[in-house]
Amino acid sequence: MSPEDRHPTRCAPAPSAGAAHVLTALVYELLDAHRDTEELMGAPSTHLEWLAHMHYLRALQRSAREALARATAA
Repeated sequence: MSPEDRHPTRCAPAPSAGAAHVLTALVYELLDAHRDTEELMGAPSTHLEWLAHMHYLRALQRSAREALARATAA
């Protein structure tokens, strides 16, 4: 197995400046979502708060998949 087979992402082209900005924003949003989840777990939360958070996480997942697809399509 060649090094390229073990680490295929190393062979991927670098994203454009615009794509890099989108991916950076996505990473920060994912980190914020993780922090929000921790806060909800650590404090008394209502069922409605959890439902809203889960809806947000599903929407974030869809957005992240779309952003990754656009960034790697070039």
